[in-house]
Amino acid sequence: MLTLILPKIMKPEKVLLVGTQINEASYQFTQEIKDKEKIAEFENWFDEIDFSKDIEIQKGYADMVLQIVHHKEGTSTHPVSLWINGNNITVTNDIGADTKGGKITKAQLDELQDILE
Repeated sequence: MLTLILPKIMKPEKVLLVGTQINEASYQFTQEIKDKEKIAEFENWFDEIDFSKDIEIQKGYADMVLQIVHHKEGTSTHPVSLWINGNNITVTNDIGADTKGGKITKAQLDELQDILE
């Protein structure tokens, strides 16, 4: 009897998704980051953002949206949307604009872009 052994395909525990907002309720994720170190760097970057309800949330579609998907649990965490207008960068701690917002510096945006490379 001939036995066929197929390799088990494993999904990574966490994946960082990067994309854009394409309409009021839809997002297109175009990049998946599976590197554990990069994901940990993103989590640390996210934790340094000072979210405050006093910040005015931007109108229109976010320029960038990110979230971490946890495949084992079937959940996502660290959702963030960014509106980039030169050195004026507004963020929300959700995908969309119905939540707390904050501001980040150009240096923080550069740090995020380094993480995403």
